[in-house]
Amino acid sequence: MGRKISVIVPVYNSAPYLNFCVESVLRQTWADFELLLIADGPTDGSEKLCEELARRDRRIRFLPRPHQGVSAARNAGLEAAEGEYVFFLDSDDAIHPRLLERLLELAERTRAVVTAVGILELPTERFEKSVSRLCVSDEELPGKKYRYLNQEEALQYLRMYVLGGKFIRKSAACGVKFDENLSSGEDSKYVYQILADGADAAVLYENGYYYRKYRESLSKERSIKACGSLYECYEYICAQEKEAGRERSFFTWKEIVLGQIASWHVEGHVRSDPDLISYTLKLREENKGFIGKKQIDWKTKLGYFLAFYCYPGYQVCYILYKKLERLWASEDGT
Repeated sequence: MGRKISVIVPVYNSAPYLNFCVESVLRQTWADFELLLIADGPTDGSEKLCEELARRDRRIRFLPRPHQGVSAARNAGLEAAEGEYVFFLDSDDAIHPRLLERLLELAERTRAVVTAVGILELPTERFEKSVSRLCVSDEELPGKKYRYLNQEEALQYLRMYVLGGKFIRKSAACGVKFDENLSSGEDSKYVYQILADGADAAVLYENGYYYRKYRESLSKERSIKACGSLYECYEYICAQEKEAGRERSFFTWKEIVLGQIASWHVEGHVRSDPDLISYTLKLREENKGFIGKKQIDWKTKLGYFLAFYCYPGYQVCYILYKKLERLWASEDGT
């Protein structure tokens, strides 16, 4: 037996995608793992499917619980995990069959607390087909090129702390809990706290985590509650970085905050949502002292100005950008 890995998958109303997600774990070339399916009170038959999957494979553990949200489900997974490492996977995403093996090798080689791999976003309408194509060849994830980051570098380099693709030593992972009061940004806060506590990191220069992108996902996320939760998370990180005296990182996160506020304001206009527009105007007032700072990048300032003071100009730039994005996606072939 080698090093055991606990793969934690919160499950809530994801029945159409769960089989593909679980199969991507069961196909792993590293066999010593446990797959924890945390059924967070789903209402679409996902719980029954989890139970059936657990009966088929002894490596799967089924943990049903009342619906309390993804953070509570992940915390439950951490409490139940028996591996030396933990890996978080969303129930509608998938991973390359060599991913756990490669991340474990990197963790053992560098002794880093956190090891990470690139995330590839794929449209949901052709997600399974694209993932299957990417996973055909073992050469797709050679795992030879990586970058080691000390704590300070990790805090700067991994500034957008999404949880997907992160492989964490259990001793560090269980030292932090997910904030169950946040509906968005809880993964960013969680990974940030691990790094801020002194963790180093190693990044594998490959895309081995496949994220399912929905056409309507942005609109669904732009509720005031979701925006407020994400804003609270980012402001927490800003405050921590300022207190730690990391000025460069503090202003990097302030740029992210300002960019998000501008983006939400535009979304309010696109959806003709007066409440969201009013909320972003309130956030603009709270942050008006930062947009003029020299440490803020000019591109952030330009986007902010166009969003709040010249929305038609922002709209033109956004349309051009989306056209270029579609062109790049078609060239990439995914």
